[in-house]
Formats: sequence, structure tokens, C-alpha cells
Amino acid sequence: MLVKWQLMLHRGLPLNRMQIVAVGLPVLVAVALVAHQMAQPDSLTGVNGYDDGVYMAGSLLMWRGVMPFADFTFLHPPGILFLLGPAALSSHLFGEANAFVLARVATAGVAVANVGLVALVVRRHGPLAMFAAGIMLATFPAAVAATQTVSLEPWMVLFSLSAAVVLFNRSGRVASRRRQLVAGALLGAGMLVKLWVAAVAVAAVATVFFAGGRQQAQRVAGVAAAVFAVPMVLFALISRGGAITQAVLAQAGRERTGPWAVPIDQRLAAISGHAYPINPAPWWVLPAALAVVIVVLLSWALRWGRLRPVDNFVLAAGTLMVASVLVAPQFYPYYPYFAFVGLALVAGTVIGLVTSRPASASAASASASASAVASAAGTGFPAGAKSPWGGPVSG
Repeated sequence: MLVKWQLMLHRGLPLNRMQIVAVGLPVLVAVALVAHQMAQPDSLTGVNGYDDGVYMAGSLLMWRGVMPFADFTFLHPPGILFLLGPAALSSHLFGEANAFVLARVATAGVAVANVGLVALVVRRHGPLAMFAAGIMLATFPAAVAATQTVSLEPWMVLFSLSAAVVLFNRSGRVASRRRQLVAGALLGAGMLVKLWVAAVAVAAVATVFFAGGRQQAQRVAGVAAAVFAVPMVLFALISRGGAITQAVLAQAGRERTGPWAVPIDQRLAAISGHAYPINPAPWWVLPAALAVVIVVLLSWALRWGRLRPVDNFVLAAGTLMVASVLVAPQFYPYYPYFAFVGLALVAGTVIGLVTSRPASASAASASASASAVASAAGTGFPAGAKSPWGGPVSG
């Protein structure tokens, strides 16, 4: 049912049989890895950090009439409080402990769905590119580890990828007016979960501008801004400006000191899937990052005449997603997930561009396999584990 739901997200279905397999296999791998993670002792009911406590407690309070930003401090936009609403409301029937379990299971389901979505974004390049992008995300350690609690990253990625699937048709061009409106709404909803989705929104609006003109770009940007701004303004009025101070200004003013002010080389190591702890970072991290940049730019340059809007979106979004994580004042264990989604999109697209030449198909297949193995080499956080650099987990 999960795969079927993902495939119904865009028009022009059904996909061919090989493309369905290319989506389904990574999703099945993700299901197996996530199920193994959640089967660990205390994974569903233990204390694995305090993120889910913050988000679930906030949702429980909000749905009982205690307003975030006004009656209690909340340092993110309120989107996650609404998304966890069904779990919070279920506490009246099943108790708060079971509501926490439901929230963790829902987050795990979102992480699995993201694997299928990342494959669908690169669908114009065929089954190999789809499989490569999907399996990279499915086996990425932080993507699995993020399912042991309720973190923002799977949810913000869900909205980002869903917007991309809707915005571009299966030929890689900007889709219809209606789908542009839906994509804008999804991007706005994603920003209500975490402000970093603005990076994806900027990439989407810029791509639409150059591909379809100012009017289409304004359509996407306007809907995204409205979906984000209306709830924020309402909460700002209720809290007398508290929503802006806490969810926007406090985030922008985070200090670049303390144990979470992690150097760039250690951040790159985490994004590459390197097992924790990462101090010091391996010597190869910076040269490998430079090599990746060169390969990506060469791929785009050599295939410039064959690029479609979705390819330019992938390059822009992937760059901005990685940059968001690298320049953030602080760096928490789940942050690499957001950046690696961008890398998986870029990798799938590069493989698709390269394999358009029959002679290079085997090399690209080997590259995809090597990427999956490299991602799998890292380890997720076991249930109850401490964060990589010591101290509590937060984002």
C-alpha cells in the first residue's frame, strides 16, 4: 500500500514494470532496516533522546488548548505539532505512552516513504537512477537512526520530496498550473515543520522561473509563502510576537560555540555516512568532497544540452540542502539526513546522465553499488545511545 500511495502522487501512471521494481526494492530494504531498528529493546518505549518529548508534549498541550509560543516556549514553527495531532488526540483513548509509540511509528513510516519519493524525483532517468537514489537513502545510517525517535528531518524531507514529485512531470519538465499550486502548498507546509525547507523552496522557485517564466515562479512562491505565513501570523498574534521571536529569530541567533559547533570536516564525514564518533574526521573527507563536486559539475556540463528543469532543480536543491547543514551554527546527529537526501538526488541524476551512453552503464551500476555499500558502512544510533559528541539529542 505504501508503494502504491507513492506512485499515485504524480500523473502519467502507471510506471513501467522496471520503474516499479526500482522504487519497490529500496522501499523494502528501508522497511527491513527500520523494522530492525524499531525491534531493538526499548526502541518504541525507551528514552532515546528528548526530541520526541519536546514535540509530543507540545502537541499534547496545543490540542488541549495550551498555546505554543504564548503559554510555553517552542523553538520551531508549529507544523510538527499539527502533524502529531492524531497521535496526541489518541492519548485520550490509549494513554500518553501509547501516543508516543504511535508518533515514533508514524515517523518511521515517513522515513520509509521518503525512500520511494527520492526515487520518483529522478524517474525521468529510468530504473537504474531511481534504484540508486532510493537504495542510497534507504541504507544511509542517519536515515535509519532518525526513526528511533520523533525528529523533524523525516517530516521536512517528506514535504520537500513530495513537492518535487508534484512540480515536475515524468519527462522532467514543469508540470501544470494545478500541480504548481500543490507543490507550493507542500513547500509552505514543509517550512512550517522546519525553516530549512526554504532552501528547497528557493531551488524550486528559481527552476520554475528559468523554465516557465516569472508568472509561474510567482505562483509557486506565493502559495508557499501564504501556507507558511498564515499560521505563523496567527500564532504571532496569539503570542504577541512570541512565534517570530522563538521560531525565527532564536534559530537565526544560535551561537557558534559549544559541543555542537562541529567543524566542517566532521560534518562532511557524517554526511558521507561515516560511523560515529567522527572526531577527528578521516583524512579523505575533504578530497572526496572535492572529487564529488568535480564529478557532478562535469556531468552537468557534458550533458548540458539534455538537461531538463528537474535536473537543474536537483543540482540547486542538493547544493542548498548540503550548504544548509554545513553553515548551520550548530550540528546535531539527525542533520546529515537532510543533506544526504540532496546528495542522493544528485547521485541518481548523475547516474542517469552518465548511463545515457550505453558504454558507461556498467560503470554507473558499479558506482551506485559502491555508494550503497559506503552508506551501509555507517551505523545507526542504537536505542538509548548517546549522541555522537556527547550530550542530549536536539535539532
